Amino acid sequence: MLKCTIQGMTRLPILMLSLACAAMRLSAQSYLGTWALVLVDRVAPDGSHTHLYGDNPEGVMTLDADGRYTMQILKAGRPKFASGSKLTGTPDENQQAVKGSNSHFGRYSVDDRDHSITFHIDHAFFPNWEATDQKCGLKIVDDRLTIIQPTTSAGGKSTGEVVWRRVDGPSLAGTWTLTAADEIRPDGSRVHAYGENPEGQLIFDDAGHYSVWISRAMHTKFKSGEKSGGTGDEYKAATLEISTHYGRYAVDAASHTLTFDIVHASFPNLDGAEQKRPYELTGDDLTWRLPPRPDGTIALSSWRRTR
Repeated sequence: MLKCTIQGMTRLPILMLSLACAAMRLSAQSYLGTWALVLVDRVAPDGSHTHLYGDNPEGVMTLDADGRYTMQILKAGRPKFASGSKLTGTPDENQQAVKGSNSHFGRYSVDDRDHSITFHIDHAFFPNWEATDQKCGLKIVDDRLTIIQPTTSAGGKSTGEVVWRRVDGPSLAGTWTLTAADEIRPDGSRVHAYGENPEGQLIFDDAGHYSVWISRAMHTKFKSGEKSGGTGDEYKAATLEISTHYGRYAVDAASHTLTFDIVHASFPNLDGAEQKRPYELTGDDLTWRLPPRPDGTIALSSWRRTR
């Protein structure tokens, strides 16, 4: 059975420093939600792995926005009690049931400074863990969350590694500020489609609606001061220097695809269109790519969550 270091007994500056360097900045959106178990391993000093709960362990972990968590880890194919009752379990059946389960619940806290998560355990299947604080390293890459456990119950220099896979997509709801609006040309060159410092705002709401605005920082003004008195060049500049649209959106976390059902857009050809855009979400940074144009140019936008 794996265990994390009891807070206050062991310090892990080297481990936490390495995690801080290896992982991107954490945000609540990156770890909140429900996770399915992928593996539970003891890692020896030589790098070899031992599957403590079999080749295909099963389990679920949920981290909610109020700081509550529940975690269940189970060995697949555990032997059933022959009598069908816990009251008449044999010593071996009881032992296998305990060794094949690692479940606990309580509160948790995440420290962005050293990329760690601390479980404040209320109750646990292994009663020795109850009312303890257990601090572990935390690393999140795409849809994988890894908990690094500095020690195991076997002692020695082995560490623990528990990997989880997200089963519910991270929420994009909130307000985002544009950080880049570029084009990648067929020859691989990258240009700033809306200047070096474009401006933009993106809002996703919880009901599946969105609104997006992208523009050059200093776009061309109409000299007449009226839209009706614009010149051909001014109308063209307004068309090229600003891109807006709104409608509904859907996120497919498994395929990393963001779908926009566009209701209306500043470019009327997009009215009523559906666009599927591959996206990457790392912490509070979101990037998506548009489908290639006929000449092979790919437009991409990058955003940073502001709330």
